[in-house]
Amino acid sequence: MKKRFSLFLTVALMLTLVAVPAFAKTSVRPGDNGKVEVTFTYAGNLDANAVYVAGEFNNWLPNFPTYKMKKENGVWTLTTQLEKGKYQYKFTVYGGGMLQWIKDDEAASFAADGFGGQNSVVIADPNAGLADRVVALEKQMAVTNIGFNYNGYARMGYMMSGRGGAQSSSFQQDGAWSKYRLGNETDHFIENTLSKKWTGDNGAWAKATFLFAHQDNSNGGTWLNSEDSNFVWRQAYAEAGGMDFAPNLTFWAGRRYYNRRDIHITDFYWRDMSGVGAGVQGIDAGIGKLAVAFLGASDGSNDVDLGAKSQQTLDFTLSGIEVPGGTLELDLAPSWSKSVEGEDDQDGFILGGVYDRTDFFGLKDGASTVALYYGSGLGGNLSTGATWADEDRELTRFVAYGVANLTDNLDLMPVLTYQVVDDGTSADDTKWLSLGGRLVQYVTNNFAMQYEYGMDKVTDNGIMHKLTVAPTIKWNSSFWARPELRFFGTYATWDKDEVSGRGGYANDEDSGFTYGVQTELWW
Repeated sequence: MKKRFSLFLTVALMLTLVAVPAFAKTSVRPGDNGKVEVTFTYAGNLDANAVYVAGEFNNWLPNFPTYKMKKENGVWTLTTQLEKGKYQYKFTVYGGGMLQWIKDDEAASFAADGFGGQNSVVIADPNAGLADRVVALEKQMAVTNIGFNYNGYARMGYMMSGRGGAQSSSFQQDGAWSKYRLGNETDHFIENTLSKKWTGDNGAWAKATFLFAHQDNSNGGTWLNSEDSNFVWRQAYAEAGGMDFAPNLTFWAGRRYYNRRDIHITDFYWRDMSGVGAGVQGIDAGIGKLAVAFLGASDGSNDVDLGAKSQQTLDFTLSGIEVPGGTLELDLAPSWSKSVEGEDDQDGFILGGVYDRTDFFGLKDGASTVALYYGSGLGGNLSTGATWADEDRELTRFVAYGVANLTDNLDLMPVLTYQVVDDGTSADDTKWLSLGGRLVQYVTNNFAMQYEYGMDKVTDNGIMHKLTVAPTIKWNSSFWARPELRFFGTYATWDKDEVSGRGGYANDEDSGFTYGVQTELWW
């Protein structure tokens, strides 16, 4: 295999860093001028783009700048001053293309949120004197005996061509791995997540998560035949932590989204290690936290001697490494696959790093990410399950993106993606360059104009330009605030002599127009 990296040396180096971490919790102490100093701590999704605290003290605004958390020592923290009192709150977590409202499982107590879930409660009074026994009992009743929490994501819309016909495909350059998608998605897609948590008297806890998704053609009516839609379980796994033998580690097993990151405006999961397996997270490696996972994926075949051909992957992720301006994450994922008699066994690996900032590259408020990854052989897709890959396949991918709060009324999300693929069989590499962005102008608190431009250029497939304008109704003036109700129009041009996704337009045309309506929401 070309350009083979030394895997075992790197694996050995990472494994020698294993130790046991400390874990911070939300705390209350006397503050200034009669107020109370509260430190909120969130250690759930360390890959999030941004995390805020929303509650009764800030009118439940999901991204109020004063309550934006910072990632420190591997966890998100915020210290603020509150008047004495009792407040309900949640964490608002932006990442993976969606916003999630998440309760603080380490809170003193909980209260129903009115949507089938729970809010956390902080008692901003260091002299409240609540007995540990009362707090433990209240927490046990709130966490263990309440039913499932519910959150999810959905998008629905209807798109038409400039000629008045319903669109069954959107503008996307052939060979590009994603598209600029503002409004231009030809499916209805819904993800529903149910989760349940149990907490023991000694602090041990377990949590089950189930995600079922539905997808169908956006040009259908309210009822569709079964062949026009898909219903699948995309996640079904359990976690456990606070165990007496390893109180600071989290264990998991099952099918889950794992180690995946996306660019929201193109819906591009540029790294996705989702699969079925098991792992452990939160290992103290001194400079950061180490997560180790084993993931398997079968191609559905069956052999008397071998069984189903499958790819196995070990994923090592070292995150929360403090570097100037932000944090660094390093990934190594070797893979292997046994083959039937007469075929060669396969292997490969993924190696890369991610640099995250909690501002827009030090220039504006917001968030930003830069990543560089390389995959070879079975790792040549930067994901699990690539059992089809040629042993000489190589993929190099660079991404840079973020959200910049330019002014009180303007947000911008620019995107740069550059990728080179050598499939191991073709004489020439396939190169993909994507450059674009989405600008959101808040005309009022509940109405915005959105503008999105994207350019995709692929070797031998030409270039596509795409511009979308979308008047949008919003419930809050924030880039991440959802639901959104959009009315959009899109104009695209492409090289007519090349093969391109033309949104249903004829092969001899070099431009087209689509328009429609769409809602996107998460909860």
